[in-house]
Amino acid sequence: MPTVWTSRSWRDEAEAWIHHAVVNAGQELTGPIEQVRVRLWSTQLTVPTTAGMLWFKENHPGQVAEAAVIDELARIAPEHVVAPLAVERSRGWLLSPDHGKTLATLATIDERTWCRVVAEFADLQRRVARHPHEMKTAGLTWLLPEAAADDLEVQIERMRRLPPSDAAYVGTDLAERVLNALPAVRRTARSLATAAPPLASLEHNDLHQNNVFIPRPDESALRFFDFGDAMWAHPFTTLAVPVQGLCKEWEATPDDPRIRRVVDSYLEVWSDLGTGAELREAARLAQVLHPLHRYESWRRMLEGSPRAELPEVAGTLEYWLERVADISAG
Repeated sequence: MPTVWTSRSWRDEAEAWIHHAVVNAGQELTGPIEQVRVRLWSTQLTVPTTAGMLWFKENHPGQVAEAAVIDELARIAPEHVVAPLAVERSRGWLLSPDHGKTLATLATIDERTWCRVVAEFADLQRRVARHPHEMKTAGLTWLLPEAAADDLEVQIERMRRLPPSDAAYVGTDLAERVLNALPAVRRTARSLATAAPPLASLEHNDLHQNNVFIPRPDESALRFFDFGDAMWAHPFTTLAVPVQGLCKEWEATPDDPRIRRVVDSYLEVWSDLGTGAELREAARLAQVLHPLHRYESWRRMLEGSPRAELPEVAGTLEYWLERVADISAG
């Protein structure tokens, strides 16, 4: 995709669509459109207009559903996401207003702020949970715990037969270790189903400080973005990225009282569905399955891509499969 995104033909087509969208919104361009980022998974263009800066984004085909997903989220919970100015679902094109600074721009992010982040995201999840049809129609990946092991087994058997030059190729040793871990994955899924009422909703799969906007002076809620890795799964799995990030930042373990308070702030939003002990156990089990979610995000981008052209990410799929294989020891 990076080769396509740097081509003149793609740029001309994207800019024509952007111009049309800007005019339809009653705005005018005030400067040149600039391509500020080109990565494997997406490219972004900045679009200066009379109403302020806009951002254009196109995702890798493996994450093309993000535009449609955000379009639906803006209807379901508009205060929690950035409502797009224009969307082209078939291309995964998204044109959105700039919402200022993210949490990552703060010098420090304290425990209280993280409690707010996870609680507000849980509120978004509870509202989205009532709209599975809209999310499926938008193309969101489905990865429910009870089906995850079966899906992975089919994929591994296929991927071990790919040519080694394919970025999604899995060698025999790793494939066997992942297959040996599947009974543990199934046991975890069964335990999760009995720890608390079965749940399914939007799982961000990459909830960190770079993907949360600081509220503007006239806003009361945080806004979440970058749903390219998202899927329909057990919502508590979303805790894995912030918990792992906080463990690293605070040089702590998940049992640290500060991290437990962050997790409890998230679970409080779900408190009508079980006891505190039941929900904490469900959160623990859901996070065990997180490597399957990260693996799936990378698989849908890397499969079919030449390994030699992706030196910076060629080993990422193996990394997450190694983490899946570790589940057997847990």
